[in-house]
Amino acid sequence: MKKKILEPITIEDIAKYRQPNGLMYNSDGSILAFSVMRADKEKNCYHNDVWTSRNGTARQMTFSVDAVPVMWEDDSTLILKRNTENSAAGTTELYKLSMEGGEAEP
Repeated sequence: MKKKILEPITIEDIAKYRQPNGLMYNSDGSILAFSVMRADKEKNCYHNDVWTSRNGTARQMTFSVDAVPVMWEDDSTLILKRNTENSAAGTTELYKLSMEGGEAEP
């Protein structure tokens, strides 16, 4: 049997990975919220986007706002923690995101 040679992992490989984090169901268990972390090789950092899953279908809820779910306010409103380049050190920016659609509100 021929021995398989493994290739080293490269930065391009890491940039392709998506890592789910912080899974949490709303109180009636109908919606699962979580963040998906991805590498940004140009800025040498990681970003998070918020996703939900309802009835087995995953949906991306935020795009490039670097947010993670914190808790459910109720069964249809998610509280997010958002990080921006302008965020003051030692502060936390919280936003409400309705599962019915629309922009996240501070």
